[in-house]
Amino acid sequence: MKGSGGLEIGEAAAKGSVSISTGRKLRRGASVLDFFLRIVGFICVLASAILMGTTNESLPFFTQFIRFRAKYNDLPTFTFFVAANSVVSAYLILSLALSIFHIMRTTAKGSRVVLIFFDAAMLALLTAGASAAAAIVYLAHKGNTRANWFAICQQFNSFCERISGSLIGSFGGILVLVFLILISAQQRELSTQAHLTSPETSNYHKFLKKMKFFKKTKVENNETDEEQEPESSTTEAKPKRGMSFVDFILRIVAAVCTLGSAIAMRNTNGSLSSFKQLFLYRAKYDDLPTFTFFVVANAIVSGYLVLSLVLSILHIVKSGARITRAILIILDTVMLAFLMSGASAAAAIAQLAHKGNQRVNWGAICHQYNSFCERVSGSLVGSFIGILLLLLLIILSALALSRS
Repeated sequence: MKGSGGLEIGEAAAKGSVSISTGRKLRRGASVLDFFLRIVGFICVLASAILMGTTNESLPFFTQFIRFRAKYNDLPTFTFFVAANSVVSAYLILSLALSIFHIMRTTAKGSRVVLIFFDAAMLALLTAGASAAAAIVYLAHKGNTRANWFAICQQFNSFCERISGSLIGSFGGILVLVFLILISAQQRELSTQAHLTSPETSNYHKFLKKMKFFKKTKVENNETDEEQEPESSTTEAKPKRGMSFVDFILRIVAAVCTLGSAIAMRNTNGSLSSFKQLFLYRAKYDDLPTFTFFVVANAIVSGYLVLSLVLSILHIVKSGARITRAILIILDTVMLAFLMSGASAAAAIAQLAHKGNQRVNWGAICHQYNSFCERVSGSLVGSFIGILLLLLLIILSALALSRS
């Protein structure tokens, strides 16, 4: 009997050591992939910043006193694009230190939560710059006759080709950051499983099982232990359940904000007080394709937030869930990028409507359609509040995952 029991224990230990070594290899492989993706992302965003920052073109014809030239800083949105890509490229280089640390120490947990937070913040910043620049590039190519903004790419062809090319690297960097957050969330789950299946943890549970044999001789001590054990588990569950309640409330607030923004923009229109007998001058949100995309993005994100309440309620009931929290981090990240793209593009067009740009002969229209512009600006506020709430939700999910 003893011999067979020893064989069973030996086989179980061998299987456990094999699974632990396999898990360690998977975690190290994911950390190496994280390292290379950060290098690729750095190259993409830095190339975009350099390409946009060196973009200018002069027309072959000019008068005696005026020379026609287009530069990237003629449009404030392109300046913001260069700044955003530069900041993200610097961050990706600095984050390589933590990536190397994770290759050497595969079971690290707290530093992965830090990476998820900063990766999400950089994703929001990069998406804002790229989406705002994309809205202006689209306007430079197509123009908008309803707002009296004419296309300039037929005159400055080389200029438009370079700014369009610079967007490719930036959107490539956005995809890289999404994958990095996915890897960090999955790595956090693997690190938790590695802790649960580690030899120290399994030996501790075996020790607790052996302690049951002493129940007859130490009845009083065992009674106090049994009473204290559930208390410790409940105290550990309280912070996670509290985070789940906060997560649930934030999702409701974010859904209300994004839905309100979509409705406010959808119902936005303005008419001039003075008009001719046969012509009524009116501005509507769908006169500008960017505002239509804004409505669609906010509607989709609000619908997602309502559906995600199911998982949020599950986390309140079952505070130790890990896989569903990792799924929420990934989905929240995608929705964050989607909502930021819609809000940033709409903000770029709204800024142009308010200020205009004399260098490219795009005039302001808000002095004519004041009510229209006020409603557009108000709808942007709710959308950006939703973006901040999504960032908080990602942080909460990452913290709750680290405590699971």
